[in-house]
Amino acid sequence: MRKIILFAIIILILLSFIVSVYYYPSLPEIVPIHWNATGEADGFAPKEFGTLFLPIIEIFIALLLIVVPLIDPKKENIKKFMNQYNLFVISIIGFFTYIHFLSISFAAGIDINIVQWLSPATGLLFYMIGIMTKHAKQNYSIGFRTPWTLANKKTWIKTHEKGALAFKISGIIAFFGLLFPTIAIWLIIVPIIISAIGTIIYSYFIYKKIEKK
Repeated sequence: MRKIILFAIIILILLSFIVSVYYYPSLPEIVPIHWNATGEADGFAPKEFGTLFLPIIEIFIALLLIVVPLIDPKKENIKKFMNQYNLFVISIIGFFTYIHFLSISFAAGIDINIVQWLSPATGLLFYMIGIMTKHAKQNYSIGFRTPWTLANKKTWIKTHEKGALAFKISGIIAFFGLLFPTIAIWLIIVPIIISAIGTIIYSYFIYKKIEKK
């Protein structure tokens, strides 16, 4: 992983810890850590847990994403789209840093609808996944790893072309949750579920079509 990417990951994780340390003295002893579909807090924990949980999760996710390209049996293929993969890694760590900032802000008394403000970040993450997916080569860790995409290179390529477009569209739709907070959760969840399931089904049928030729 390039040094600049690793540096960016470290900065994002440190930023999460800095936010926790800065706000910690002013937070109540019990802080919200979970919100329902309407953006109302429905899960709570001691502030020690609430301020450290996500930053620590970021560390584990970063380590996992750094290791994956090194241990995958087809790691040589992952190297072929490493630039897009690195952008994905930055996006997902940035996504969790953003969620942490929102949750700390809410706990500090700032009146925000978590789901509404989560929408643009989720949309951006989906879109970045779409970019990576379009360039993904056959491997066992990243992308739509169905029995059919792993068995046939053409199936992999066609599936990931369709899947990339579906994820980008899902990302754009999710972004509109910022403008329509009452249905924000559905603008996030429904398109991505349809995209994921639809792409998996597509991989089966395109495999059958290719095998018949």
